[in-house]
Amino acid sequence: MSEPEEPQRSRDEADIAEAQARTAAPAGPALPHDDFMALLEAEDRDRPEIPGAIP
Repeated sequence: MSEPEEPQRSRDEADIAEAQARTAAPAGPALPHDDFMALLEAEDRDRPEIPGAIP
């Protein structure tokens, strides 16, 4: 393979890997929006306060 073809090949391989990652199955079960938001709120409650942060 010639030198000018190598960068294009690398970009093509990266594009293919990204497309495969986007179509891969999720790591866990689907979570309804309300349940997800409740988890986020619970994480916020459990996190110690940050000095100077806006509540």
